[in-house]
Amino acid sequence: MFDRSPEVKETIEKAKNAVKHMLVGASMAGATGATVGTVLAALRNENIRFYAASMGTNFFLLSSTYIAFEEVVSDKRDDKKDWITGASAGAITGGFYAGLIGGRFRGIQGAVAGAALGAAVIFSREKFHTWRLSKGVQRYETKYGTAPAVYHPITAVIVESQGPQES
Repeated sequence: MFDRSPEVKETIEKAKNAVKHMLVGASMAGATGATVGTVLAALRNENIRFYAASMGTNFFLLSSTYIAFEEVVSDKRDDKKDWITGASAGAITGGFYAGLIGGRFRGIQGAVAGAALGAAVIFSREKFHTWRLSKGVQRYETKYGTAPAVYHPITAVIVESQGPQES
């Protein structure tokens, strides 16, 4: 019925993927928050349903906002997801929520804390993927010999074969 140009189709597909990424990530964070809330309520002898719902909702809102801004910043930076993207999304998210509750000064503090946390998350994710891929290559080499180079598209990590390791 509607003939769309390839650019429009690509934009719609990118938007669908961004929303899917945001919903999946925020749902996992919400479940984690609900679990933490349940444990805290049990330890404090408080209402478990209230704590689980409250912390789950807070985790969901914060993570969905962070992921949405991360997708927007990444899109504007030609799909780069490095520490600058994480720090920018963290600064926007932290500044927004802290400023909403505590005013301008708290907003600035929230932006700084969010930027630090966002950059740390991206940095640790890249280090984890590098470690995970290098371990996989080592296991492959142990079993089969020389392994091909492995590229991880999200973090742009290339893990190359170290050749046969002599014991």
